[in-house]
Amino acid sequence: MKYSVTFRISREVSSMPRKQKSGLYRTKITVGYDRANNPVFKYISARTKAELEDERQKAITHYIVGSISAKDRLFGEYAVEWYRLR
Repeated sequence: MKYSVTFRISREVSSMPRKQKSGLYRTKITVGYDRANNPVFKYISARTKAELEDERQKAITHYIVGSISAKDRLFGEYAVEWYRLR
């Protein structure tokens, strides 16, 4: 099912971390809203609460603010930037 997600920078909704059976902590954040104005959630898991908070901040930066991490870039873009820095 394809849907369009509109990103609104508003109050970010996040749930309290819960410990899963596997021992990981898990939480969810709202990253946007679909065409029917229903929230779209992103679930995040980590081993500790501190790691979970780091992952949560990375997800907020990626999905809400819109910055691209190094993992999401194509190699060609990375190579051009690397060449310019040398």
